[in-house]
Amino acid sequence: MAHPLPKVVWLHLPDRIDAAVVSQVCDAIFDRAPSVEILLTQTHAAPVALGHLAQTASLPDESAEPIAAFLKKWSPAVCIWLDGALRPLLLRNCATKGVPLHLVDSGSISVALKGGLIQRLVGNPALRNFLSVAVSDPGQAKAALRSGVAKDRLHQVGMLEPARKCLPVNSGERNHFADLLSTRPIWLAAQINLDEMQSVSAAHAQVLRRAHRLILIVVPANLDDSDAMATFLSEQDANFCRRSLGEEPSSETHIYLADTQEELGLWFRISPLTFIGQTLAGPQDNSPHPFDATALGSAVIHGPQTSTHPLAYARLTASGASRMVSHSGELAYAVETLMAPDAAAEMVHRAWQVSTTAAQAISHISDMVAQHLPITERPAG
Repeated sequence: MAHPLPKVVWLHLPDRIDAAVVSQVCDAIFDRAPSVEILLTQTHAAPVALGHLAQTASLPDESAEPIAAFLKKWSPAVCIWLDGALRPLLLRNCATKGVPLHLVDSGSISVALKGGLIQRLVGNPALRNFLSVAVSDPGQAKAALRSGVAKDRLHQVGMLEPARKCLPVNSGERNHFADLLSTRPIWLAAQINLDEMQSVSAAHAQVLRRAHRLILIVVPANLDDSDAMATFLSEQDANFCRRSLGEEPSSETHIYLADTQEELGLWFRISPLTFIGQTLAGPQDNSPHPFDATALGSAVIHGPQTSTHPLAYARLTASGASRMVSHSGELAYAVETLMAPDAAAEMVHRAWQVSTTAAQAISHISDMVAQHLPITERPAG
């Protein structure tokens, strides 16, 4: 008895897309429908570099015969269109042949909108071929409505980008430090370098004048700098102790030098407020991703040097989900104002919404696919 051919899920990608995004989307689809086959296309070439993830093909030319041949060969059960460049004849033929089409923003739509894509799409019938259109922000939603997308087909799910995994947190250590520091306000300077140590220390000393129980946790960007940081703190007569020596903060400790490996997730979880290191001064080789802090419930303060993660910082800033400072005085003021639980909580909530859009967008895609496929459990193992 012949087995039925697997259903084909067709993902049309922009020419520039992170392979990690494609991999995560494929995994999400396989989690919902493990027996499907996934086809990847891009506008100007077959995505050979992504061939390890799924089958690949070239997109047909915008003429009847190549389109008919493509659809006959692949017979896609559903198409997720992730590209801002629409192909009117291809899309119309898909709709005529009964291929469900869903449009999702993977970044290229957002860039195209800034360049006037909406003006070119106004009245464009290509949009009417999509059963759903997913955009990443309210501005795009308004523009899509002006372009003729029906309100009941429009979804705002955020940007499709690589979903970041939370940094690991040792639950036992987390509970221990939560008990140890439970009555004290805390802020974290995450992976700062030597050039920032003086500014961070000065900001902390300034806030201590009004918040005597405040404790600062310092995580060095380079553990080779730990001794130099400890020497600096000693010269400043700071009351500090070091994790690498097995020391724990007492009620009199003002600064805890957390100079050990692989524990940044723990400190993000412990501290409700984080200054992201290497954004104020010095080299930026391993400045933490701000979403690593926000995902674990810590509000973000950062300096003006954000070139390591520019898009993330731009989105946090646009949402009022972070605070930028340019010197120790501004850092002290930001720490003092954000120590108020309501202020930090509101910022964390906004940041969480920004930083989790990737997971929302991937989940939306798998939901759209699931509407058109028989769903089975993924095989064990």
